[in-house]
Amino acid sequence: IPVLGLGVALTGEATYEAVKYAISIGYRLIDTASEESYGNEDQVGAAVNGTNTTTFVTTKLWDTDHGFYQTLEAFEESYQALGGQRVMDMYMIHSPFRGKLVET
Repeated sequence: IPVLGLGVALTGEATYEAVKYAISIGYRLIDTASEESYGNEDQVGAAVNGTNTTTFVTTKLWDTDHGFYQTLEAFEESYQALGGQRVMDMYMIHSPFRGKLVET
């Protein structure tokens, strides 16, 4: 896992451009979160998939998606939004201080 990365909370075209630029200057870790929180996984995925650079991408489970089945569904949504198997490297709990943490 790279020690330095870009945390992306932008939306729309600004996300795509920021991620492409970050990768072009050497960033190898991009951090985002579910569509419910940041709403930019699709743009992050498009930017990362548009390069031939190995990039480590993290995304996160949103608070309202805690619980076993909800987590599986949310993971699949994030996975698809990011563009599938080439992109998502780590999936984390965004706010692990409430909700159905044991089930999650």
